[in-house]
Amino acid sequence: MTYTDQEVPDGAESVALTGILEIKQLNGCFGPFPVAWLDSPLGRFRINDSWIETLDPGEYRGTFYAWELSLYGYRAYGEQRTCIQIGRAVQQECRD
Repeated sequence: MTYTDQEVPDGAESVALTGILEIKQLNGCFGPFPVAWLDSPLGRFRINDSWIETLDPGEYRGTFYAWELSLYGYRAYGEQRTCIQIGRAVQQECRD
């Protein structure tokens, strides 16, 4: 299975991450929505892109190309936490 409905914009630098994409369906106050995490050798990244809505919940292995990374932080349990989120990504070579 390959999802390539979005391509990397011209001139954008992308990062290739090989790993496992985990998608869960959560129920919120406005209905169900997907949440995705990518486990790779570089770490665990949250994916926030519209193409994950086209996938069924489960795990997907493959190579993922990310080109919009954002750094954010928050305080929880008396400590400062810093995270990197992938805002835009393309999935290639996907295997269930």
